[in-house]
Amino acid sequence: MEERTNEVNIYLMTNCRAPRQKEAWYISLIECKTKKGPATKQWIRKMENITQHQVELEGLRVALASLKKPCALSIYADS
Repeated sequence: MEERTNEVNIYLMTNCRAPRQKEAWYISLIECKTKKGPATKQWIRKMENITQHQVELEGLRVALASLKKPCALSIYADS
């Protein structure tokens, strides 16, 4: 019997557009397809003294840390 791999999408969006450190927000959203339709979970966080790349990576880290099983993963970012 073939094991089915879950398909998971991670969407990342930040308001930080400058390389210098400042206050920034990120939104991470996970979408997983289920038998009942798509299921989502999201995080919205504010961070201080952080660069554009740092805030993007933190949003991705939080989303990836919530995954518990192997999956086929697609990542979409606004940067």
